[in-house]
Amino acid sequence: MKQWFKRIVIALASLIVIAVVGIAIFLLTFDPNAYKDRLAEAVHERYDRTLTVNGPLDFSLFPRIGLTLREVSLSEPDSDEVFASVESARLAVAVWPLLFNRLVVDHVAIDGFKARVARDAQGNFNFQDLLGDQPANGVAARKLSPEEAVAGGVVAGVQAAGQAVSSADAAAQGRDMQIDIAGLALKDGEILFSDEASGAAVRLYSFDINTGRVTFGQSFNVAWTAKMAGTEPAVAADLSGQAMFKLDPAMRQYAAQRLDMKLAGQLGPMQANNLSLRGSSLAFDGAQRTLDVAGLELIFQGDVNGARPMTGVDTNVQIAKLAAYPASWRMQLERMAVRAKGALAQQPFELAVDAPALDVSPTQATGEPLTGRWRLSGEDAVDISFGLEGLEGTAADMDFSQLKLDAAVRQGSRLVKTQLASPVELRPLQEEVALTALKGDIVITDPALPKGTLAIPVIGSVSGNFAQNTGKANINAVLEGGKFDLGMEYDAQPGQGVTFSLAADTLDLDKLVPGRQAVAEGEPAERKGETDAAAEPQAEAQEGEAQEAAEPAPVAPEPSAWRWLSKTAVKGDIRIGDLVLHGLKAKDVSAQLEAGSGKLQLRDVQAGLYEGKLSGNASLAEENKQARLKLNLNGVALGALLQDVGVQPMISGKADVTLDLTAQGEQPADWLAALGGSARVKVVDGMLDGLDAEQWLADFSEGLKRGVAPAIRRSGITRFSLLDAQATLAKGVASLRRLNFDSTYIKVSQSQQGTVNLVNGSLNLNLLARMQGLRKHSNARQLAILEGVRVPVHITGDWTNPQYAVQFENIVGAAIRGQLQRMIRGL
Repeated sequence: MKQWFKRIVIALASLIVIAVVGIAIFLLTFDPNAYKDRLAEAVHERYDRTLTVNGPLDFSLFPRIGLTLREVSLSEPDSDEVFASVESARLAVAVWPLLFNRLVVDHVAIDGFKARVARDAQGNFNFQDLLGDQPANGVAARKLSPEEAVAGGVVAGVQAAGQAVSSADAAAQGRDMQIDIAGLALKDGEILFSDEASGAAVRLYSFDINTGRVTFGQSFNVAWTAKMAGTEPAVAADLSGQAMFKLDPAMRQYAAQRLDMKLAGQLGPMQANNLSLRGSSLAFDGAQRTLDVAGLELIFQGDVNGARPMTGVDTNVQIAKLAAYPASWRMQLERMAVRAKGALAQQPFELAVDAPALDVSPTQATGEPLTGRWRLSGEDAVDISFGLEGLEGTAADMDFSQLKLDAAVRQGSRLVKTQLASPVELRPLQEEVALTALKGDIVITDPALPKGTLAIPVIGSVSGNFAQNTGKANINAVLEGGKFDLGMEYDAQPGQGVTFSLAADTLDLDKLVPGRQAVAEGEPAERKGETDAAAEPQAEAQEGEAQEAAEPAPVAPEPSAWRWLSKTAVKGDIRIGDLVLHGLKAKDVSAQLEAGSGKLQLRDVQAGLYEGKLSGNASLAEENKQARLKLNLNGVALGALLQDVGVQPMISGKADVTLDLTAQGEQPADWLAALGGSARVKVVDGMLDGLDAEQWLADFSEGLKRGVAPAIRRSGITRFSLLDAQATLAKGVASLRRLNFDSTYIKVSQSQQGTVNLVNGSLNLNLLARMQGLRKHSNARQLAILEGVRVPVHITGDWTNPQYAVQFENIVGAAIRGQLQRMIRGL
């Protein structure tokens, strides 16, 4: 017995010695660097990528299997461009647990990790081949905004990481192996994300990640910090966060507790002092496609830039519970509250939305009323309250008994109150929504209105299909006792757009649009400003000197007024019985409107206008920034027309007007200075206000006798049989080509070419007045000396207050000679 025991001990000792010697020989002779080329060949053969290991590989076998890599890089597919690289990576695996089917990894340290994540125009990411995914085969991806592209890149990266971990763990689980990592430390990482479709380019750099013990199926702590920078969208922000994660890749279950993420800096149009996301519990089940959230809170504090900037924004979104099951079309929501305040274009605002409870499933849909309120304080105040209640049906077919909207909008002295209500039909599977029976009232209160208030009852329906990008609306209202019907359809398909039909018995835009009536009834603000400026030239000069001495403030470029012409195509017809616009009254108005591809045309415009007719066309073209107007007025009562548009008429009578005008400019304010074309005005059986021809003749005759130039009295009226003027326009200046004025005793024509400057409202006219028919005058003997005399008249100054100058010295001799000739003929 002792001999057998002795033999066993010797045998075991011999095996141990052989094993130790074998391990020693292996460690002394094994060179892991010899496998670099074989590893690179395997990677190239499998992925068509180049794996480069410039640094040495360090390998240890006992007491732990250790591996250290340095200067490792992986190229893009079939390219020398680097996809990802690592300056150094270190890890060690305990040997003894391997015997019990457990993978225990010591702390993993990765330094200097860099990667370039790219998405091409077809929507393929440059790492899909590493996960076994197939590319999109040239099918173009949906056009994303830069912000959407960045978000999509982050989601794709998370999905890729989850898929990689899940695949590795699935293989381990197939052998019942447990994985345990003591901790992970990633330092000085960098990821560059670019999206060819949207032009987005964002860099995540200087990011560090540290974890506690990582064991699948158990919670572990993760903390991270990083910086973001980019130009499209503009990004410059710091990131930080921590959470307790729980991963079970084999079951595709992922959870986070005590989540706390923070961002500070610029993120697109947002300048965040604090953007944080907190959650007591978040869980995602990839196998069941479910999401459960509890105690979620999103906070934003900062500014939002844009056409109407928001400053001092403080937003808080809280969700007590959210459970979403997309595969089974079920969602549960409890106690969602949204609160926001700040300033919109320097006006304080407040927003509040509350959704107490919502439970939607394939078999039922129930929920408590959703309510909200938007308030905008200041000069132009807005107060809108809305509610959605009476939910019933199923997830695929939801019905709300009522959507209620109460709104009050104040602009100056005008208050517009709106009350609308309608049942709502929602079809999520078809992405359809419809307001089936819209009903309500719009009440306008304004001291400028004839009765102080204007009530507009409204009924109709509105529907939309977001999947097909189509919509339809039918609105019927009552305006001042007349019907208003608007039918409209929208189709986003190329060549479609918006088609509409507008029919109204009465449409007074001066009552509906704030400020128009005040402008029509009073002196234009621009003209008043010019008068005030002229009255205070010294103050204006001092202000100009101060502006020259001051440092000029930067002025943001004004957006182009033509941008909207490139938007959706619009086509429709307009029929209005009585129309009021800027005081102008028209009857039986009809027109065809067509817009799209950078053009707008208003064709076949017809209307009855002040006892006459109006016809014409108008167009706008973005390509050459040109506006054109062709207009004909026939038999129009000119005095009444001018009176209604707020211009004191100096001339009245039946008028025929022909206009063919063009203008160019980036903004409508530039058009007047670029106005060109032609114009003709013919007035018959009219009256000139501000000049009494008979009184002027008497004063003029007396002046001739005394040899003194008579003053022109600006009072009285002069009736005339014809006024015919024709002009051409260039750069906002009308050059008078022809002028004929014929009255009982005076005939006026143009002696030299005159001008009317529409830009500064000035006149420079040289006229020649000839006396005629004086023998029929009641004071024929006294006025006989003026028969046939030609009187030069120079008119200058502001056209609202012109200055007349009679060149008296040029007519005295002619008058005396004429009188002597008549005396000789009488002998």
